[in-house]
Amino acid sequence: MRTLKLPQVPLFEIRGSPRTMGRMLGEQAGHLIRSMLESYRTFMHHASGFNWAEAVRESHKYLPYAQAAFPEYVEEIVGIADGAGVSFQDAWLLNCYEGVAEDQKLMACTTIGV
Repeated sequence: MRTLKLPQVPLFEIRGSPRTMGRMLGEQAGHLIRSMLESYRTFMHHASGFNWAEAVRESHKYLPYAQAAFPEYVEEIVGIADGAGVSFQDAWLLNCYEGVAEDQKLMACTTIGV
C-alpha cells in the first residue's frame, strides 16, 4: 500500500491591526505570493481574455465595494502587498481573480465577494 504524501500547509503566526497582520503574512509568505503572481500572469489572458494590465484595471471595479463593506480586509491586502514586496494592484487582483476571470475553474483561492 502506497501512502500519498501531501505538502504541508504552512502556518503563520500573525497579530495586530489588519494592516499589521497583512504585512506579517506578506513577509512570511512572500515567496508563495510572488510565485502565485508569476503563475497568474502566465495564464491570465487565457482565463479572462485580458492582459495583466487590463485585468488589474478590471479588478479595481470591485475596490469601492470592498472598501465600503470590508475595509479591514482591504487594509489587510495593503499590508500583504507591503510585506511581500508586491504592488497593491497585483495583490488586489489575486483576491479578485474569480471576478475577473471568465473561466473560474482554472485556479482559485479564498476571495472576498461583495
